[in-house]
Amino acid sequence: MIRVRLANESSPPIVKDGSRRFFSLIFVALLLLDAVFSAGIASAFYVIAIVGCLFSTGWRIERKFLNLIIPFLVLFLFGIFGAIFHPLYDVIKDVWYLVKIICALGVGYLLMHHLTSLQQMIRLVIVAAVIAATLHLFQTAWYFQASTSLFELRNKIGGGYFVTVLGLGLLVGYKQIRKYIGFDIGFYYLAILLCVGSLVISMSRTNIVSFILVCIILRGWVRPKSKSFLILGLLGGGVAVMLFLGGLDSNRDETSLINKFSHSITEVSISDYGDLSDINANWRGFEGYRANLTYLQGNLPEKLFGQGFGSLIDLGFYMPLGGSDIRYLPIIHNGYMYLLIKFGFLGVLIYFYFIFKLIRINWKISTQKLVDLVLARRLISSFGWVFLVSTLVITGVFNKSVFDSSLIILGATMAWLNLQNKPRISSGRLAALRLNN
Repeated sequence: MIRVRLANESSPPIVKDGSRRFFSLIFVALLLLDAVFSAGIASAFYVIAIVGCLFSTGWRIERKFLNLIIPFLVLFLFGIFGAIFHPLYDVIKDVWYLVKIICALGVGYLLMHHLTSLQQMIRLVIVAAVIAATLHLFQTAWYFQASTSLFELRNKIGGGYFVTVLGLGLLVGYKQIRKYIGFDIGFYYLAILLCVGSLVISMSRTNIVSFILVCIILRGWVRPKSKSFLILGLLGGGVAVMLFLGGLDSNRDETSLINKFSHSITEVSISDYGDLSDINANWRGFEGYRANLTYLQGNLPEKLFGQGFGSLIDLGFYMPLGGSDIRYLPIIHNGYMYLLIKFGFLGVLIYFYFIFKLIRINWKISTQKLVDLVLARRLISSFGWVFLVSTLVITGVFNKSVFDSSLIILGATMAWLNLQNKPRISSGRLAALRLNN
């Protein structure tokens, strides 16, 4: 019988160079899984990697990792609360969406103990971003035809890979990144060029907005008790007003990225769209409306704790989706409404608590201002902001595969940050670089 025991956190593990290279390859491969395999197969690889890492560390689990995943463990308990009332297949599907998050965080957290250096981890993220961007550009060139628009091409090959967004954010968002990672200047600018090309042809509003958020946080423009919040609020409000006014144009061209941005506000607005053309144009908002009706139909315990794993959202009629007619949806684009249905009002609060914990890490002031510590905190905080926004439009961390690489990197960064709090830390763990004042 195998017993999982809590790790002795008195000192970090010693990693040999050969082992470090092996786990570096594993780390990059896991970041690229969604570019090669389906979400289900990728999840299986996460589980295999977790088992392998636990085996190599003597089946030890750190308390601080449990602190990281506690919000999702609580959501799991809420989900079990109503699971007995729903079909097993739908229950298993919802369990997978939640367990996949824990697995992605876990594999990143455990692998970091074999990498140990934040510099090494950042280099690997950028290498993975360059590989993913190159693959995306190659796919675009392979399928491109003179008569094919980028939007048609995007529907065929997808909207790129999120690790590219993170890599580009690191490359241009953090001022000292080139000196920090030690890349040759030629490779540095080549990496930026490839990642920018992938971001442009992705035609993804989520990727573009996420890239901007990552850059803002890594630049250090968002700090507590500063004018940054006011400035960002004014800018965000101005952009929202322009997008809303632009979204009122009934003659908008859906093949234009600018017009897709202008339609963003009305597209997610929760409303009962009666006309089929309006439903198609504002699908996210219609999903949210039907999910809200489903939530309001629940009793008090269901409103507080959710209707559990396997609960479905009734569209009210059969809609052709993915090549078949579907009336009941297991998941929708609006992740907050998804949380309300599955885990109730308390579930939404728990999810906000998880995001708030990530965001506030950047508020801690480091007296030493070492690059490693500042970069780690800003990177973690940027994940919080990205998840906060993306949950509204593509279910955030509950997305089928988009944010798997982000969760792996988040788990690894949290592991490194926790290692710095251990009593004995080798001098090589912290970079000698310091922030320029």
